[in-house]
Amino acid sequence: MRATSLAAALIVGLALTGCSRHQGAGSEARPLVVVLFDVSKSTQDPAIRDRYLSSFERVVDAVASEHGTVVGDVIDENPLAHSRYPIDATFEPCDPLRDNRLVCDARTAKLRDDVTAGAEAILSTIPARGGTDIHDGLRLAERVFAAFPEATSRSLVVLSDMVEHSSGLDMGPTFDGSTVDSQLEVLRAGGSIPNLAGVRVYVVGAGLVRSSELPAARILDIQDFWQAFFTASGADLPPDRYGAALVRFP
Repeated sequence: MRATSLAAALIVGLALTGCSRHQGAGSEARPLVVVLFDVSKSTQDPAIRDRYLSSFERVVDAVASEHGTVVGDVIDENPLAHSRYPIDATFEPCDPLRDNRLVCDARTAKLRDDVTAGAEAILSTIPARGGTDIHDGLRLAERVFAAFPEATSRSLVVLSDMVEHSSGLDMGPTFDGSTVDSQLEVLRAGGSIPNLAGVRVYVVGAGLVRSSELPAARILDIQDFWQAFFTASGADLPPDRYGAALVRFP
């Protein structure tokens, strides 16, 4: 009787151990991608928003294939106040021992459709007020990365023309490369440069604005600023991941 009871206890103990390891096997130990959508007035052109959506769909396909998590939010004139993370999805892998493959694939397809619908809803936004606060939007990304410390990789996709018009930084027609250092110092002193250490950054839509085409010199000045900004944040943003289109992901 004692032997039987001991064996039963061992079986139950092993089963519970197995369950706890499976359920706690790093719910955050997966790739994490944060996507920020610039919905300011300068990006309202349907062609620009379509480019954002097609780029986002490529990103989601990559996230799904890696069984990662994607979180999305907006950049507008006050992203810190308007933050609600309307996109927050994790693509779970199929367990060949427990899951029906067809059911699992259907679940993934449904989640992809839901996430895409969320992006379409964001991109249909018509801002009530003018302004674009990109650097505060990046602080939203910082919060998400901090919430997933066990993520196996961290990527940030910024769908934006990268032309900021805010109280802290105005990239109007007079903005040029000579102000980069001084502007960075102002933002650093105000605690406005986020900690994005180890984050791979992708910028899509740089220089694409609704009203008119930006001169090449101004596009390059703005790029110089943001590359310096992301370097100061600890992020990784080489020139081939900054531009009007998404060249590759990841």
